[in-house]
Amino acid sequence: MTQPKTTPGRRRRGTAIVASILAGVAMAGCGQTANDTRSATAGLPDLEQSLMAHEWLLDTSPQPITLVFGSDQTASGIAPCNTYRAATTFSGDDGLELVDISATARSCEPDVMQAEQSYLDDLAKVRTADVTDRDRLVLTGDGVRLSFTALDYEDAILGEWTIVNLRNGDAVTGPIDGTKPTATFDEDRTLVLTTGCNDLRSAWSLDGNQLTLEAPAQTMMACDQPAGVMEQEAALTAVLTDAETVEVTPNTLTILDDAGTILILATKA
Repeated sequence: MTQPKTTPGRRRRGTAIVASILAGVAMAGCGQTANDTRSATAGLPDLEQSLMAHEWLLDTSPQPITLVFGSDQTASGIAPCNTYRAATTFSGDDGLELVDISATARSCEPDVMQAEQSYLDDLAKVRTADVTDRDRLVLTGDGVRLSFTALDYEDAILGEWTIVNLRNGDAVTGPIDGTKPTATFDEDRTLVLTTGCNDLRSAWSLDGNQLTLEAPAQTMMACDQPAGVMEQEAALTAVLTDAETVEVTPNTLTILDDAGTILILATKA
């Protein structure tokens, strides 16, 4: 909330002192009113805090589209094809702009790319945010209205996920034929990664969309079939070191590094 500003009075001589005293009394009265207002709203979250409280899932989209606000005045999320980032600017009680919007360069079907570009164009037009209902977010701007529903990360991440893409070196690839790697997040904060050879077991925790994974314990088998399975295991082990953030929808899980690069893309098993 923007706090009222008080302009310091100037020292004057002679009869002006009386005017200064009277002005001071009037300003004190205004100050009391401002304090009363602040007291009435004490403890209520401001816009930025309310936006950071949840991951937001776009309504009425055939592909999952998410929006997450960070503490460093950035926003990020999953678009229909790529992940994206933006800087955020806040003004007043409900003013919001998303600027310097950028996305990764993955290519998808033309209709998916068109839907993604339309969404990113709409984000650039946003000027206000409404979180009157704390489980709902409505962004509006020049002819734009984007409505989102809050997601609970702690609940959404639980369960078994089938890994459909993973970063292996400089490329994001699908699993090796003959393997079906999975990631299972349990309520006891245990993560189990099946790699096609050994299982990796780690502890996990969430702070907003910030994901922390502990160094893994694992079985120690050496597998030569299918070809490349040990390299796949090494790539999945690296995820535990490089993971920084997570994006979750009811059907998709994306783990990213600190640059916003996809480490794992998974679907609900």
